[in-house]
Amino acid sequence: MKFVLLIALFCSYSINAQSQEFNPETNDVPLYQLASYTNVGDAAYSIEDIQLNNDLIYKPLQSENHSVGFTSDNFWIQFKLTNSQATEHVYYLETARPITDVANLYQIAAAGTERFKSGDQIAFSERQVNHRATVFKIKLPPNSTQHFYVHLKSDGETINIPLNLYNESEFLQNTYHQQLFLGLFYGVLLLAGIIYLFFYISLKERSFLYYGLYVFSIALLQAALDGLLFEFVWPESGYLNSRMVLITALLSNLFLLKYCEHFLDIKSHFKNIVKYYQVIYVVIISLFTCIFINEFTLKITYPISNVNGLISLLLILFTVFVMRYRKIALDAFFSIGILFLVIGLLGFVMNNLSLLPNNFYTENSAKFGSGLEVIFLSLSMTNLIRKLREEKEVSQALALKKSEEISEVKTYFMSNMSHELRTPLNAILGATQEQLEQQNGAVDSSCLEIIKNASYSLLSNINDILDFVKN
Repeated sequence: MKFVLLIALFCSYSINAQSQEFNPETNDVPLYQLASYTNVGDAAYSIEDIQLNNDLIYKPLQSENHSVGFTSDNFWIQFKLTNSQATEHVYYLETARPITDVANLYQIAAAGTERFKSGDQIAFSERQVNHRATVFKIKLPPNSTQHFYVHLKSDGETINIPLNLYNESEFLQNTYHQQLFLGLFYGVLLLAGIIYLFFYISLKERSFLYYGLYVFSIALLQAALDGLLFEFVWPESGYLNSRMVLITALLSNLFLLKYCEHFLDIKSHFKNIVKYYQVIYVVIISLFTCIFINEFTLKITYPISNVNGLISLLLILFTVFVMRYRKIALDAFFSIGILFLVIGLLGFVMNNLSLLPNNFYTENSAKFGSGLEVIFLSLSMTNLIRKLREEKEVSQALALKKSEEISEVKTYFMSNMSHELRTPLNAILGATQEQLEQQNGAVDSSCLEIIKNASYSLLSNINDILDFVKN
């Protein structure tokens, strides 16, 4: 009996959700509370089919940014807007994620049905509103109530159903704030990436290379999620544009692991843990291949890559905890940066997996986490630069000390050699001179003259060599 009552209550709530009208000027509740949605699966219904199909069950939206998880199904959302004034009103409706493949708005009026297109599977110029997000411009005639339907479909990525309605001034102000936030966010990422690639070119330390590549891949991933790559790089849509989220996500996963592996010197400290990193590398390569095989492998790559990213974060955390436990020196800024990254990406991945409520903070948790992580990891890399400089200064001091020791040995050697070589030669010369003075025979004196002249020549050569070495 209770079950029957629950069904009746649910059906009555669904019917009320379908029939309630939303007046943007007078309603205090948000639009999503008066809207409802239905999942029609793989069925490619037209707007006429949706209007005539009385068997469809509509459910109420549960939040301002309702998520239906990873799916390739077709979703239809309906709501009614009322204009009770004598003048036409213009509104902007922002819905779905910028990377949603199909996003069409249908406005049902007495004169007929109008369709407005969006989504990233059409050319950017075909969108009703040239905006990076999924935005529609709605014109409400005076003293009228009109029925609206939104059709959403993706290739396996998460589908969100926000229904944010703005008037023209609110929409412009919101766009300005978004552009300011995105400009600061991408500016920090690009600056950090360029700087640390220059450091790599100068110092040849691989940590700088992988960190710079990781920052660039994170920037590209967020740009794909925000619809900026579609707007500015691939405005005609196409094959690569539909796969850029997965490509950049897998690259950022790969470069983050390689950066941590080299920065933490895992091969020296943990030979066993390196195997787990190598296993994830193989998984990343396999997922990268699945992106380009067919539509089914593309669909399953979305959730698997999110889970793989989550496992990668847990592996990095495990490595950090083991290093702390074994009292291996670890930069504090690195730990803080990884903590922010883990919190941000954990929120993002769990939001994609529908494990967290969908709101502004969970939706943008990756941006907050990545931004703070880049700041703290940059401080950590600054400490690494200082450490490398100090090691270089120590090596230079040791080299100078060794050079001084060699110089002292050389001086000692030269002073001894000068004495050891000149003394016997002078003795030979002295003895030869004495024999010459005592000899009367010409033959004997000529031999002694040869010894004397050869000794003088040898002594002169030794003096020249010793003087050259001293200089």
